[in-house]
Formats: sequence, C-alpha cells, structure tokens
Amino acid sequence: MLKGSKVGLRARHEDDIPVLRAELYDDVVNGSRAESRPWRPITPGSKDSRLVVDDKEQGLVPFSVVELDGGTLVGTATLWVSVRRPAIPDRRAARTEFLRAATAVLAALAVSGLFSSLVPSFLREQLHVHNVAAVGAEVGLPRPATG
Repeated sequence: MLKGSKVGLRARHEDDIPVLRAELYDDVVNGSRAESRPWRPITPGSKDSRLVVDDKEQGLVPFSVVELDGGTLVGTATLWVSVRRPAIPDRRAARTEFLRAATAVLAALAVSGLFSSLVPSFLREQLHVHNVAAVGAEVGLPRPATG
C-alpha cells in the first residue's frame, strides 16, 4: 500500500467494484466529475472496464483509495506508466547530426594534439629552454586562464 498523511492507495479488490460503481459511477454528477469522458450508464452485472483490473494492461495501474483511519473506500486512482522507449523519429537525420558532431570533435582533438606536440620543440629552439622537466610541465600541466 502507498500511504499519504490521510489516505492510502491499495490494490483493487473485487468487493471494491460494486461500491465504486454505486457511489461513484452510477451517480451522474460524481461520475462526470471523476472522468474526462462523458458519463454513460453501465448494464448491471457487466464487467466495467473502468473498474475491473486487467493484469495484462501494462500502461495503467488502477488503485483503490482508502482512508487510513478507518479503511473506508473513498475513490479510485490510476497511475499511467510508459512502458516503451521513446522512438527516434528519423534515425537517418540523427545519424547525420552525430557524424557531423563527431567529425568536429575529432578535428579539434587533432589540431590540439598537433600544437601540443610542437610545444617541446618551440621551447627548446625558440626560447632555449633545455630543462626536460620544465618542458614536460609546460606540455602536461594545465595553465590558469588569464583575462
């Protein structure tokens, strides 16, 4: 049972169905307030699809709402569950966008790698830094951004 401060949601029992039909759905005013679709009378004794639990239905989980203090049945609640993965509308367009982005990232990494490989020779030949530790630190350590 899922419990709140005043009411709880529990699995629908067979003895809930006549009570819910008589007090909620057979009353035109309450029935029309309880649902988004128009009220219509249900033949007595028929299986009302709004109240009977279908265990094969994966998208709807019906509950009976009961008071926690006395256990009185006060209504119904339905939980809608999405059981399907969202579909990609156009796989070809998604693949094209992915390849464009992947190409741009690959190009950026290639250019970054090229300039990182040139730093040691630049330091050695242009700035005359021959300390291997200083050259390694310049290539490998991040530098703070200057504004």
